[in-house]
Amino acid sequence: MNKATSTEKSSKEKQIIKIATWNVQGLNKELKLKELVQELEKYDINILAVQKINTKGTAITIFKKYLWCIGGGEQNKLSTGFIIKEEHKDKIIDNRVINERLSMIGIKGKYRKLTILNVHAPTEETDEAAKQTFYDTIEESMNNVASFDMKIIIGDFSGKIGKKEINYKIARKESLHRKSNKNGQRLTVLAAGNRMIIKTTHLKHEDIPKPT
Repeated sequence: MNKATSTEKSSKEKQIIKIATWNVQGLNKELKLKELVQELEKYDINILAVQKINTKGTAITIFKKYLWCIGGGEQNKLSTGFIIKEEHKDKIIDNRVINERLSMIGIKGKYRKLTILNVHAPTEETDEAAKQTFYDTIEESMNNVASFDMKIIIGDFSGKIGKKEINYKIARKESLHRKSNKNGQRLTVLAAGNRMIIKTTHLKHEDIPKPT
């Protein structure tokens, strides 16, 4: 009886997938690669969405028991991708680079597919037309995902979500920011339009005092 219970518990634990995101500010140095792997192992991350890799072109390779799916543009800047535990490689049923700011993977689940869209949004100061194109591409990408898939949009949105009651249904009220910036407003609209929630503002964060 105890042995069966232990096996059942172990089986459930294996279904948990830890997903994280990190704007790495470049991965062109061996020291940075080792540091990244150490963090993956420390927190037992299964899938890491990375931004600003600063690589050119695309590549899929295995390094330190992790599958690296990297997608870049025509220059050595920006680029996004995924770093996945090698044990999950047979579950990957879709892997695509949309552009230098967007990439996507599909993971086979027990009952349905998990689609993860990795984003690196333009900064607040970027031209409005460029930002609109970016968000239009996100919408198009999500529209092409099957409605019954589990969907996660993760990455660096360069956005601030304000503590306004109008945002509570989507973002709750644990944001550290009093007001939303324009990128934050776009993110809120994106989440609402896709019936999604902004998870980071559902969790309470410690507001660390900063010197002025």
